[in-house]
Amino acid sequence: MSPYAIMSDGSPGKRSVRGAPQTDRRVWPDRKWEWPDERSNKDSYSSDMFRRSAEKGVLQFVITCDQTGGFLDGAKTLRLCLPQPVPARRFWSITVYDTVEHAWEEFDPHKAARRSRFELKNNAASTSLDLFFGPHPPLGRERDWIETNRGTQWIAHLCIYGPESAAFDGSWRPGDLEEIDLSQTKKV
Repeated sequence: MSPYAIMSDGSPGKRSVRGAPQTDRRVWPDRKWEWPDERSNKDSYSSDMFRRSAEKGVLQFVITCDQTGGFLDGAKTLRLCLPQPVPARRFWSITVYDTVEHAWEEFDPHKAARRSRFELKNNAASTSLDLFFGPHPPLGRERDWIETNRGTQWIAHLCIYGPESAAFDGSWRPGDLEEIDLSQTKKV
């Protein structure tokens, strides 16, 4: 695998060691989300995956760390706030991958992703949607939960199919992953 990646401005740049986030690949300067590269797209090299134009192809964002910059640990419970609606003409999805094998097979295939057309199709959130990542779901939030495994480091891909202009102009931005204490969550 090449030690170089495609930066957000289209220029080549040096990859980080061990998957650590690089500030020059950040989508938004105040968030941890990055543009994907071959490190995060080992099995998908379609030009559509790197297209950055409104209403065409697939727009991907990758998150490799929590809001403090720590690696994503499968034993922790994290929350992601997604402003609604996600700017997708078609649909959107978020999937977790193991950082070693870059495979979702490390996770239960029925719990490794959430998609706006399937698990979240009846989402009634008007301003934001909280998604949870961890070994156990918060009470009453099973539908909004993506399972991770203890002892596993992971990353997440947020894919927007048919992205609208808000995905590019900065008017829509997902939150960073925040660690939460499940003992403090209440049933919604």
